Amino acid sequence: WNQNYGARNRPYDFGVYSITWPQDQFLFDQAERQGISSFNFGEAIAGTVPLTDKDRTGADTAEVAKKFAKSDLGPPVPGSCYTNDAFIVKNALTQDPATDPSPPRGDPLNTESRFNCFREKFGAQLAGGTVPAFTYLVLPEDHTEGATPGKLTPRAHVARNDHALGQLTDLISHSSIWQSSAIFVIEDDSQDGADHVDAHRVPAFVISPYARQGAVVHTRYDFLSVIRSMELILGMEPLGLFDRLATPMYDVFSAKPRNARPFDVLGYRYNASEKNPDTAANRAMTHGLNLNFPDQVSQEELDRQIWKTIYGPNAQPPPPGPNANRGQ
Repeated sequence: WNQNYGARNRPYDFGVYSITWPQDQFLFDQAERQGISSFNFGEAIAGTVPLTDKDRTGADTAEVAKKFAKSDLGPPVPGSCYTNDAFIVKNALTQDPATDPSPPRGDPLNTESRFNCFREKFGAQLAGGTVPAFTYLVLPEDHTEGATPGKLTPRAHVARNDHALGQLTDLISHSSIWQSSAIFVIEDDSQDGADHVDAHRVPAFVISPYARQGAVVHTRYDFLSVIRSMELILGMEPLGLFDRLATPMYDVFSAKPRNARPFDVLGYRYNASEKNPDTAANRAMTHGLNLNFPDQVSQEELDRQIWKTIYGPNAQPPPPGPNANRGQ
């Protein structure tokens, strides 16, 4: 990923090629090793890509196939409705846009259709008593399409993403598994700079009957605190030193389910169909930039566009932070 973030024209191959897998691999692998049931809606790297490479053994391929079967990452999974997020613009192995199965965000695979897909499969799991202990789900529209003329505004994209999360929470909290549920939510690309390195202001939610409603928690948590907390709830062994030493989010929870009332999804506060106007300013800002896919323009540039769609074309955004990503 260092080379990927360095704009050296490499595909996003971390978690795709077996040579990039860490020693204990990923959460899905640990779930398999310990017999923890899981299902994957949308995470198509992390050692779950069913493509061969020269470093992958037969045993590796068998493990990948086992994990891929517990996912909704089409194609080639029959009946799936989630885009395969392993391939961003180019196939991660062939670097060929023609073989890239990931549709742009403008296609039907948006946050609302992703929720509809989850609702259908979750209903079947409930009916069969097969709801997995660990479910992973991606809602992609928080990346937005910037100021692209004729496309949804950033505010509309975020509203749709938020609404899908509300629908998800409504569905689970009105189900028979709510009393034993915890939903952890984090946002990708939460600020300027590489999200792997400098995401010290990550918006986060913990939604559960055991979440302390209205509590003010001063404990310092980071991304690995979220991972460690999920591991402890699942009885999952940590993958390495960093999650083993992370501070669990104990102060977020109470010992009894005092927050057990179901959540009702709210309606939109913003126009979820709002489009960017076809103005000279928007055309100039977006000319030559690939905003149909996530992470194809610098965060500094996308931040500038989002700022101007909210505050006007003449508004000056604040300067980027010290670790700003000014490249692709």
